[in-house]
Amino acid sequence: MSERRGEDLQIHLRHYHAMDGLERQAFQQLVETGGEVRTDGLPDRMKAAHLLGYAMQNNRLVAVGAVKHPAESYVHKISQGSGYDLQDYTAELGWIYVMREARGIHLASRISKALCNS
Repeated sequence: MSERRGEDLQIHLRHYHAMDGLERQAFQQLVETGGEVRTDGLPDRMKAAHLLGYAMQNNRLVAVGAVKHPAESYVHKISQGSGYDLQDYTAELGWIYVMREARGIHLASRISKALCNS
């Protein structure tokens, strides 16, 4: 990390197929580090995502997020539980995770905003 937090920071938005193997691997690893996501099938869910976002600092991936395409079974479950018709629910923001040492400079907000504005 740089001496000044937030220095040399770049936010990237990519489709899965536009990422190289190292970017994909680092993205997946960081999502898994967050511990909130089922890891089985994650690469396939990454492929199906509308857009993947990540922050790089000093050539290191330090934060991730995505606009995901939710599975029909998930949409049905949420629809049943909430009582709302979610037929048109085609995208959701998720997989937001920031490495502990990169926290405090609003990376989650910055990635979320970039993804939502794309």
